[in-house]
Amino acid sequence: MGTGEDLLLLAVDDRHARTRGGVRLAAALAAAHLVDLAAAERITLDGTRLRVTRIEPVGDELLDPAVAAIAKSTSPVTVHRWLTGHAHPAVIARYATAARAAGTVKTDETLSYDRDKARVRRSEPRINVADESARDQIVARVSAALALPGTVATAPVPVQDVALAVLVDAVGLTKLYLGSRSDRQARARLSELATGKSGGLPDPDRTVMSIARSAHRMLSQWKETDPGPAIEIGPIPMSAQWVIKNAGAVGGV
Repeated sequence: MGTGEDLLLLAVDDRHARTRGGVRLAAALAAAHLVDLAAAERITLDGTRLRVTRIEPVGDELLDPAVAAIAKSTSPVTVHRWLTGHAHPAVIARYATAARAAGTVKTDETLSYDRDKARVRRSEPRINVADESARDQIVARVSAALALPGTVATAPVPVQDVALAVLVDAVGLTKLYLGSRSDRQARARLSELATGKSGGLPDPDRTVMSIARSAHRMLSQWKETDPGPAIEIGPIPMSAQWVIKNAGAVGGV
């Protein structure tokens, strides 16, 4: 699975059969697009601008349209512009559809009935994790990514796992999975990773971390407008609303 698929599983609230994170989840999933494309060496950062380095398809129905959208854009596409342009419920829906096809989540709808008009009044989407062990493995990878250097005798941590940990924090899920006293060191390490510099990393890894950190900085400013982790989709900042209404200027996924 990719970074977005992992993030979606971590965001599912099985008790209420919906996703946590509100509008920040949608934006973080859009950031996951960029993280995976950078890791696949399809995009890089040219200053603040996203630039396509290889146009060949990755072979992922969620990622390939993103490469095409960035390549075809007639104006510069920055991480900020990309995220505000895709902070939309449709991004969560696309990942949920892909996860359902992969068998990692179960989705259905709950219908309410309007007796006065004798018809269905509304449809509420529901989502649950289909395999808890899959989510447990993701949590273990996030924990490993936050281990202090030299404290765990394992293979090098993939940069996408480090980026995933940063995006998990951007969505507001850190306390859910790393909320105990024994996780204090991991939380401190996450704070360092989310705000640290990317110097010394290979080009693809530097781009991955720059994207994740840009998303973290941006989404931390949205916390006051997001009603909380129990709401599926919350109010979208005005800047995001404008870009959604004028999505043709950015390109869709």
